[in-house]
Amino acid sequence: MIYTPVGSKCPACASIGGPAMFKVTANDIARGVAMGGILAIAMGVAISVLLLALWNLKVLEGVSGQIWVIINGILQFGATYLIAVVMGNIVGKKYSTSLRVMAAMLALLFFITETIAISPLSAISGWPGDHTLILNFGGIIGFAFGTYYGMNRFKM
Repeated sequence: MIYTPVGSKCPACASIGGPAMFKVTANDIARGVAMGGILAIAMGVAISVLLLALWNLKVLEGVSGQIWVIINGILQFGATYLIAVVMGNIVGKKYSTSLRVMAAMLALLFFITETIAISPLSAISGWPGDHTLILNFGGIIGFAFGTYYGMNRFKM
C-alpha cells in the first residue's frame, strides 16, 4: 500500500495520477500564447478601427456621450472574453492557474495594442482626442469584467 493525502492506495491506483483536465503541458501554454497573442493584437487593431469608423461615418450622430461609453464597454468586454474563449478552445477543457494568468496577460496585450493603435489611426482619420475613445469609464469597466470572466473559464 502507498500512503497518500487521501488515504492508502495500491501501487497501481497511486500511479494513475490526476485527471487530464488539470494537466497543462508546455505545448498547451505555447499554443495558447501564440494563437491568443495573435488574436489579441488583431482584435486590438480591429476594435480601434471599428470605433474610429463608427465615429467618422457618423453612424451614431446625435447620440449622447453615454451611448459611446456603453458601446465601448460592450466591445471591450466582448473582445477580452472572446480571446479567453478562443484560448480555451485551443488548449482544450483544462483548468489551471497558469492558464488564468495567461488569459489576463492576453487581455492586457489586447488593451495595450488597442491603446497604441488608436493614436496613429486617429491622426489619419481626424479624431481630435487620442485615447478618449477607448480610455473611458465604460471601456475600463468592460475590459475589467471581460478579463474577470475570461479568467474564470480556467478556474479550478
